[in-house]
Amino acid sequence: MQRREFAVHSLSFLATNARRSRRTLGLGVGGLSVLCASCGAPSAPAGPPPALPAASASVAAAPVPVATADLPVENFEQPGGQSGGIWLEFDKNGLGTRVASAPFKAEPGGAPKSPGAAAHLSGALGANRAPWSWVQLQLHLDKTQSPQDLRGYKSVSFFVKGDGGRYGIAFVKAAVKDYDQFRYEFTASSTWTEVRVPLAELKQAGWGKPVPAVFDDVQRIYFYPAEYDKPFDFSVDDVVLSPSEVKIEPVAYATAGWFAWTGIDPEKRRGTALDVSRLLDAPAGKHGPLGRRAENFVFRDGHVAKFWGVNIVGSANFPSHAEAEKTAELLAELGVNITRHHHIDAAWSTPNVFGNRSTTTSLDPVSMERFDYFVNQLEKRGIYQFFDMLVNRKPTREDGVADADKLTPGLKIEGEFDPQLIELQEKFIEQFMGHENPYAKLSYAKNPAVALLEVINEDSLFWLRKDGEFSLKTAAYRATLNRLFCEWLKKQVPGGRAALEKRWAAPSGEGLLPGEDPDAGSVDVHIYFEKEGYANLGKPRTEDTLRFFYDTELAYYRRIQAKLKTLGYTGLTTGSNHWTEHPLDLMASAELDFVDRHSYWSHPEGGWGYKPGISWNPSSMLKDTYLGVVGSLARRRVKGLPYSTSEWQTSAPNDYREEGVLLVSAYAALQGFSPIEFAWSHDGNKRADAPSVLNNNFDLVDQPGMLGLWPAASLLFHRGDVRASELEAFVKVDRAASLKADASLPAPPALGLVARTGVDFRAGEQRPGLEKIVAEHTHAGVVSSSTGELRHDPSAGRFEIDTPRTQGFAGFRSGANATLANATLEVESAFGVVLVSALDERPISASKHWLVSAVGNAVNTGMTLMPSGNRLVNPGSSPVLVEPIVAKVTLSKLTGPLDVVKAYALGASGERLAEVPVVHTGDSLRLELSGAHKTLHYEIVR
Repeated sequence: MQRREFAVHSLSFLATNARRSRRTLGLGVGGLSVLCASCGAPSAPAGPPPALPAASASVAAAPVPVATADLPVENFEQPGGQSGGIWLEFDKNGLGTRVASAPFKAEPGGAPKSPGAAAHLSGALGANRAPWSWVQLQLHLDKTQSPQDLRGYKSVSFFVKGDGGRYGIAFVKAAVKDYDQFRYEFTASSTWTEVRVPLAELKQAGWGKPVPAVFDDVQRIYFYPAEYDKPFDFSVDDVVLSPSEVKIEPVAYATAGWFAWTGIDPEKRRGTALDVSRLLDAPAGKHGPLGRRAENFVFRDGHVAKFWGVNIVGSANFPSHAEAEKTAELLAELGVNITRHHHIDAAWSTPNVFGNRSTTTSLDPVSMERFDYFVNQLEKRGIYQFFDMLVNRKPTREDGVADADKLTPGLKIEGEFDPQLIELQEKFIEQFMGHENPYAKLSYAKNPAVALLEVINEDSLFWLRKDGEFSLKTAAYRATLNRLFCEWLKKQVPGGRAALEKRWAAPSGEGLLPGEDPDAGSVDVHIYFEKEGYANLGKPRTEDTLRFFYDTELAYYRRIQAKLKTLGYTGLTTGSNHWTEHPLDLMASAELDFVDRHSYWSHPEGGWGYKPGISWNPSSMLKDTYLGVVGSLARRRVKGLPYSTSEWQTSAPNDYREEGVLLVSAYAALQGFSPIEFAWSHDGNKRADAPSVLNNNFDLVDQPGMLGLWPAASLLFHRGDVRASELEAFVKVDRAASLKADASLPAPPALGLVARTGVDFRAGEQRPGLEKIVAEHTHAGVVSSSTGELRHDPSAGRFEIDTPRTQGFAGFRSGANATLANATLEVESAFGVVLVSALDERPISASKHWLVSAVGNAVNTGMTLMPSGNRLVNPGSSPVLVEPIVAKVTLSKLTGPLDVVKAYALGASGERLAEVPVVHTGDSLRLELSGAHKTLHYEIVR
């Protein structure tokens, strides 16, 4: 069995997925138990369905209703529905969503229990971004549409069929106010199949406010398509609640033939085929301070800089001297030339930059000495630094901060406007950036190897919420923001209350309210997304509120930037890197030196790490029309400014996570931006040469497949194997169009696979013209880059890279070989990445030294999942098992003699394990990759 054909000895199952990234309206997912339609499922009870008990006002005081029989909810035999009725709702936000039939109509031909009719929905779900795409087939449980108490029921069943895509069922609780409903996803196969779901497996995604999983107030049930930017076609029938329990058995990976991961020794790796440290230009800082020219990072002496790096997180920033040397050496061997130092201020990190004391107003000398030595070791090897000024700092009462215990770590929202909190940040900057590294004999501010810096991590006033991480925590901070708003209004609208009332007058929506007066400081600044994203505000008031947020955010960035300049900082500064796509937030950061954004694929939900119960998106980015993080990152760059993406990741334990290293390096080279992967390590005790178990969703240090692709990816990125696109296609975004609460970026997501793209706040093109560019580079569903070197087929889940020095394939086995200029790849594994890289400066055709990288999945021993494949049951134990890739690689049109060619299977540290047979015929040579070799890499020499 191949890697994703889990070893199952029970009923058949369907895989599920929740294609939602970390920061969007994510969907909870779970396991799935399936019975085929012909397996003799019990029929529904005859007669009208029993009445449901109404929801009680007090669950604690009310007994749990007793259910003794199945309750048919809906069989679609009656036009209006047998219970509370049927509705179809969908968004009309211009994101590409459409349905073939609206309002909803039942269609003839149902499931075996009720063959007369069924619900059939088809159409397309639009983009997965604000203001959000959605389609819902809603089933109300009662004709009054009042909440119902379902605590007597243990499971829900229904029949589905469809196009093989991912769909979901959701229970809408009255207690959930932010749309983070209890959901469960499944796949709709081509024939009627019964799905039985334990209600205990309905989960919130976790991006909203947690609500107890007590189904005492269910307003309705709905079904929905779950794959974005994609057509959907599915049918539902015979929805039944049952008091019966449904048991789901976990399944294990079929790991026969996989091999144990032993880790990487950087000393042994030095000088081998896996050491690409020669790509680095050591020492860092030799070309002078970093500046910018148009969209390029450029050093003072004129050298253009391209950064390809990783994040060092938390305690990993403070290693011992011996570990600092080993880590710096390995990072250089992998081709890393920038490290972003992240969460050095985090209260959860031991140690942190403050020494984990009860105050955050002074640096800890022990932590700083370790940090200084580590940074110096990195710089000696040509690795530049990217510093965060504020990530997870948690001020204390000893710092003199009122309500310190109520602030979100990292001072989210309040840290951008409160005078005291900004002063605390400035004092930290004076201490940290003014600190002299004794090994470099320079302060960090004046060290040219400190190239990039951000003011605050992942924060935006354009992501204000009523509750949670991005909300105002106390009335005092809300009062401060209101005071600042009134001061701003008095400057913008001279003439007092009468003038403001006139300015805010509008045909509809809320203007200046009675009792509000800027002179009295009593005008309320409305919170973004409160009242459904300003739906109740008049247009003039909305625009002024957004202008105030923009001016406040930009003033904060510029104040911190000015403080840095007083210390002699010579590098470049950006504001923040939040995931919001509101143009004004991007516009504010674009007033500084460069732009930085983040994006994740398959970010975990319901917790962190390899913990039972966490869920994730189990699908491959290659099945996504705009390649997930690739399209997301490309569309948010700004014309005229350099662009870094300081956090991107295809997160574990997604089975396809290794694809990200290749895709991001290739398309970043096409786009001309600098990506930094999240993360190398969160833990100072982790060692690449002594791996234990996989336990982090993001760390590269112990992920064999992702590490395995870094040498080849570094080669193609640093050498420019993928040519930068000469075709520019930036979308026009002007300020007037951005003064809306629901404004977003209009660039076609797939444009990032074709040309250099992003937003242009001064000129640019309109969307129709840009969509034409995508169409011109799409043939038979395959999207090609403007250079012709990159090709993506989302329907097959395949990607090809074809350049003179790097050629390869990533994706699913589909029966078709990857036929490239000099390489034919016959991949027999169900999914894998195979790359051929010239290790010298010659093209593959004339090279004398090649590296073949063949990368698959990696799991802990004994790791088990729900049958859905996207929820962890048992994280497993050591050792980590690595899937070998089975493939045939043929190199052709080669020049020069081939009779002296030899090939070797390499160990993780680059050592030659054994010679591998290689057959040469004419101008071709052929190498067979086998599980028997227990390797991720093959070296070919002549």
